[in-house]
Amino acid sequence: MTPDTASERTVLAPADPAWEHRGRAFADELRSLVGPLALRVEHIGSTAIPGMAARPVFGLQAGVEYLAAAALAFEQPLAGLGFGRSPYAGRRP
Repeated sequence: MTPDTASERTVLAPADPAWEHRGRAFADELRSLVGPLALRVEHIGSTAIPGMAARPVFGLQAGVEYLAAAALAFEQPLAGLGFGRSPYAGRRP
């Protein structure tokens, strides 16, 4: 499906050198909220690539050992930041 109006179109912003710092700060904040269940938290996506135009939306990825335990433990802290849980959960092969 393609966007029908200008408000639905993806808008890219010019690369911003501050994105690296902001992405790292967001990752550090998430790591402190979810504690040791997060084996690593990384800033990912187009804002993590220096010099690349991007949607000014920060992607974070948390690596965990046990997804079910992390999903339960992360839900409350992330809800406190205004994030909702995705209705999709990946399946193991």
